[in-house]
Amino acid sequence: NMIIECAAAEEDAVTLLSLHPGVVRTDMQTAIRETAGGAMKPEEHALFKAFHENDQLLPPDVPAAVFANVALAPSDAIHGLSGKFFAFNASELSAYQKQA
Repeated sequence: NMIIECAAAEEDAVTLLSLHPGVVRTDMQTAIRETAGGAMKPEEHALFKAFHENDQLLPPDVPAAVFANVALAPSDAIHGLSGKFFAFNASELSAYQKQA
């Protein structure tokens, strides 16, 4: 996040954002649940398993839609966000979120 903040301050002609996708349903999530238990603290492994068991993993297209919409937005529409960190579902990005 600091790299984005510093680069945005140095390069005003470029719009740079740091975006967190949330906890996404991916092959990596499956691998963590199924094979990484011995390499993690038990409470951390339990957290990843609970995300799955409680249906808390996002479909990849949800954060991906935000990332794509931000990337395609006119720079003057998002330049005021440059240098900042946002979760994919931040209110500042509501115009770029997939509507149900």
